[in-house]
Amino acid sequence: MFARTYDKGSSYGVSLGEEAIRQFMDRWPASGLHGLRRVYFEFDKKNGDLVDVKTNGRHGAGRFDGPALAALSHYAQGASTMGLEHAKERS
Repeated sequence: MFARTYDKGSSYGVSLGEEAIRQFMDRWPASGLHGLRRVYFEFDKKNGDLVDVKTNGRHGAGRFDGPALAALSHYAQGASTMGLEHAKERS
C-alpha cells in the first residue's frame, strides 16, 4: 500500500489515494467506502490519536463515517511509520 506521510510538527498526516483504498476494500468489500477516492488522516505524535480526517478533499468523514473508516485509519497509521521517518530526513 502506498501512503504519503506529512510531518506537521506535533502531528503527522497520512494520505491514501484510490489504489490504497481499493486494496483495503478488496479485503472488506462490504465496507461502505465505495466512492471514496482519497482520504487524509492526521494523528497526534504523542499518543497516536486521530485528530482530523478529510474524505475526497472535504473536512470530516461525511457519509463514510463508521467502523470501516476507523479501520482504514488504523491501516494508514501502520503504513505511515516508515514514511514519517522519510519525511523527517527530508526536512
